[in-house]
Amino acid sequence: MPPRAVFSVLVLFACIALPSPSALSQSPLQPDDRSPFDAQLQLLDFTHPTTIQGRLRLIDHSERAVWLDWELRLEQHPSGKRWRQLEGDWMLLVYPKDQAQFDALKEMRPGTRLQLVIQSNEKGQRLILSYGDPTLPPELPL
Repeated sequence: MPPRAVFSVLVLFACIALPSPSALSQSPLQPDDRSPFDAQLQLLDFTHPTTIQGRLRLIDHSERAVWLDWELRLEQHPSGKRWRQLEGDWMLLVYPKDQAQFDALKEMRPGTRLQLVIQSNEKGQRLILSYGDPTLPPELPL
């Protein structure tokens, strides 16, 4: 059989054996088909004001931003609000809402524990709406 005929037979076989892309795109996702990163991505959703706790790691003067070692997230549960301990090491970049807030934060020492309420803006930056001492009761989101 000439090489061109062999190639044609192989292409025909591949077209018959493989499902069409439209059939693949129409199949519903099963619960097991979710990405292993879905839970982590959900933690990074700050479309609504969200209270978190962490330690100040670094002030980024060029970006006018703050890096946190993020440890806790306040979440709503049927029994009320409670802190969720994050597994692993999380570093989070957050942006002060104004220059006065940045000036106050840049005076803090690395390792200072903070409780913050943050929310993503239209650019996707996580803005600090407010911050304070984590030994006080959690501030409810605005």
